[in-house]
Amino acid sequence: MKCNVDDIKSFVNEKDIFVGDRGFRDSISLLKELCIKAAMPTFMKKGEKQMSYADANTSRIVIKAFRRVSKKLEAAAKKSGFKDIRPWIKSIVNNIFWISASCGMDGDLKTAKWLSIMNHMCNKLEGHSSIYPKCDQGELSQDCQWLEKGSVPYKRMKAVVESKYLLTDVPKLSPVYQTYALEVFHSVVNNFAPKRTHFFYSSMLARLCVAALHYNENCNRDRAFIEDGLQCVSMVYPKAKKGKEAVVKSRPSPATYDYVLLIKQAVVSRREHDCSSYSNAAGDVKILQNHFPVSLTQTFEPFQKADLIARHRSRFQR
Repeated sequence: MKCNVDDIKSFVNEKDIFVGDRGFRDSISLLKELCIKAAMPTFMKKGEKQMSYADANTSRIVIKAFRRVSKKLEAAAKKSGFKDIRPWIKSIVNNIFWISASCGMDGDLKTAKWLSIMNHMCNKLEGHSSIYPKCDQGELSQDCQWLEKGSVPYKRMKAVVESKYLLTDVPKLSPVYQTYALEVFHSVVNNFAPKRTHFFYSSMLARLCVAALHYNENCNRDRAFIEDGLQCVSMVYPKAKKGKEAVVKSRPSPATYDYVLLIKQAVVSRREHDCSSYSNAAGDVKILQNHFPVSLTQTFEPFQKADLIARHRSRFQR
């Protein structure tokens, strides 16, 4: 990175987002010099076998809370007399994501919105609490399968929603450190650097850089529209539903590749100014190679082949 500071500045724009692996910690000082803000969730320190209580309870990833609630409600809905729970499972799961995105770091507001679900399912949209007195979405259709307060399904749902462990996690739902964007970036990396193919360090580094450029340019694409102004959608069959349910997803606008032109311009500029001769180019390559990390096998403790053969044969003599 130190050899390509000018190129890095020409590739990125203000408010661009980079998603990197933990190895980016080695470049934090350089990123600060370039006025790039770096942030990362809490990880275990060297030598620790588990996080401290304070670090582990800083935030909760939403997907973990979603899975916990979804599994408990699905299990309850399969039992006799609890079928009225099933129509509300998807809404409750969606509510977890909405709470995390709309409350920032206000833990009390997150808890208040979460507990309001029990009133909401009984068609009571006001009088939840002093922090969150009224639902935001307004009146709903009367076709909803409302639960009767005090009924058996209501009591089972209340036991899940007001679980002691869940009420501990809800105030700590993180609005920032989620895995969706990271998973999308990893899928982009797999396109540029397939796992089934081996790449040397320089090739892998170049492919990762191109993947990052492609992700930054296309991660916030607008939705696609047809000529009459209607939004383009695609019908998708979720794998988990086994063909019993279909959903629609908005289709993004086509991907752009403007970064390719920038790369070509940078290559031509570097050839004209910095590498005007083969000797200059060869020296530049040597400088770049000096920044390559040591091969992993070189860090291993060496063994003598004769000792390994003797140890292997000794097993059959026991």
